[in-house]
Amino acid sequence: TESKDVIGSGNSKIDFTVTPGSDIATVEFSISSDVSACSYGYVSAEEAEASGGIEDYVKSEFENGDLRFTKMLYFYSETNLRSLVPDTKYIYYTLSYGRDGKLGPVHAKEFNTEALQFSDEYTCTLHLDEVTATTADISITFTGSCFQGRCCNITADEFSSIYDNDVNKVAMSRLTSNRADQIFDSRPRYLYDLEPNTEYVFIAVPMGGDMSDIYGTPAKLEYTTQPE
Repeated sequence: TESKDVIGSGNSKIDFTVTPGSDIATVEFSISSDVSACSYGYVSAEEAEASGGIEDYVKSEFENGDLRFTKMLYFYSETNLRSLVPDTKYIYYTLSYGRDGKLGPVHAKEFNTEALQFSDEYTCTLHLDEVTATTADISITFTGSCFQGRCCNITADEFSSIYDNDVNKVAMSRLTSNRADQIFDSRPRYLYDLEPNTEYVFIAVPMGGDMSDIYGTPAKLEYTTQPE
């Protein structure tokens, strides 16, 4: 590795501030004229610690070729992070090349997302329409000016052992991502590949507001699949 590609061989860095919400955060950068290109990202504090700390984590990402550097000509002064886990510690970092071509040190800051707040303005009801040994049909009806939401289906054992029978914990852990399963009013949810004679918990969170970004009150439905 050439000296210019050794982390910390130079002094360039881009500073930033992080303003977190519950499942989102806004990052504002302080652009420096001494920087020619920058890579940035975030990781949970838990994952960084498992890698030996944030510097070792970023070094590993860099050596594996997983960091993408953006030239300052195309660099935006603000970015938004989405689908974060509420009430969780994260670390945001930047790594920059200076005008001298040397790679600066890892610049990192911790931030904590807020606990998720649920609005009772948006609710939904769940109904088990049909269940077999390996499938289940569940209908969802929303109330208020709400027409969609997110859902997940877990075993009763998972609900108890992982989430302490707390539907809010499931929602905060599983349903804050945009990649979570989506549900829409009047469209039944069809579940398949279930285990026979097994207790399950189906959990749904209505999403209200103009941008469907306000979390409503979580709802759950407990059911048991038929024996084979």
